[in-house]
Amino acid sequence: MYADAIMKVLNLTEKKYENILNGKEPLNKILGAKAIINGLKNIDVQKEIVKLRKDLKDSSPTDVNKLNRRLRYMLALKDLKMTAYDAYTTKYVPVLPPVFRAIYPLQTGDLMVSDLNKHYKDVGTIVMAAKNSKKTWLEGDEIEAAYGIYTAVKSLQGFTDPINYTREKYKGILKELSGKRALIQGST
Repeated sequence: MYADAIMKVLNLTEKKYENILNGKEPLNKILGAKAIINGLKNIDVQKEIVKLRKDLKDSSPTDVNKLNRRLRYMLALKDLKMTAYDAYTTKYVPVLPPVFRAIYPLQTGDLMVSDLNKHYKDVGTIVMAAKNSKKTWLEGDEIEAAYGIYTAVKSLQGFTDPINYTREKYKGILKELSGKRALIQGST
């Protein structure tokens, strides 16, 4: 959910961001999710604002939009009194209440299971497998496990296809809740 913001504040392309998460490319000599987390922790918002404003004065017309976007993110962080790490990371996956991801019997006796339950199962399976194999990890396994969790959560949120290996395609939160006005209400 935070990928675009993270790419902007760390000044990364989508390809470079994916390569860092996959352990194919380092960020400040670190690989994987740890590299992204470390990069976010090392951002000094006030110093970045000063640097970006200076860079804007000397930038070419082709770089102005890119610098302005980064500056807007930094100004938003300053206004919210948040660090980039606090704003763009989360430790826990929010779980929707069962009423929004129901399981109910069909007339045939089969169970109709909400797509969201399937996603939560995928996330849980990957997290448990990572925890259980942590003792026997080789170098690179931690990066692979973190990327698997990242991909499963991204799928749960509805930003990518499901991570399971069957032909079944099930909807993430964004697709599941789209069009259901009673579930998500905005202020007017």
